[in-house]
Amino acid sequence: MKYLIFICIFFASQASFSQDCTDCTLIGFGCGEAGIPSIAVQQISEHIDNGDCESLKAFINSADPSLKYLSVKVCDYKVKKNKMVLTTQEKNSIELAKQSEEKIEYCSGCTISKIYTLKELFRDDSIDLNISLIEWIKRIDK
Repeated sequence: MKYLIFICIFFASQASFSQDCTDCTLIGFGCGEAGIPSIAVQQISEHIDNGDCESLKAFINSADPSLKYLSVKVCDYKVKKNKMVLTTQEKNSIELAKQSEEKIEYCSGCTISKIYTLKELFRDDSIDLNISLIEWIKRIDK
């Protein structure tokens, strides 16, 4: 009986901590037991490590909102640091991305995740994902 009660409490607590994100993708900088970055973070990191600005720019129009968000933030950062120049078309694509209602899920712990629209993320720099993201960019962009 004790085990049944424990299992019920465990699953009830998991349901209350997690959010349903069926139409969005995950961003996390230390996910799972191994603490590895999410797939989107790994992909963008690889392009930053390789100095591949053109591929980063291409992700601005990605169908994957997590790649779109990360690439726009990295491109904005690089432009401010005079490490990248954007065309007018790329600037327009960034502005469209910043108004998007597409959703991403930010994982900041196994039981702590939040769902944001791209519009929300680009509007408020105090959101925890934006703070973590800037620290990540500074660390890997050499």
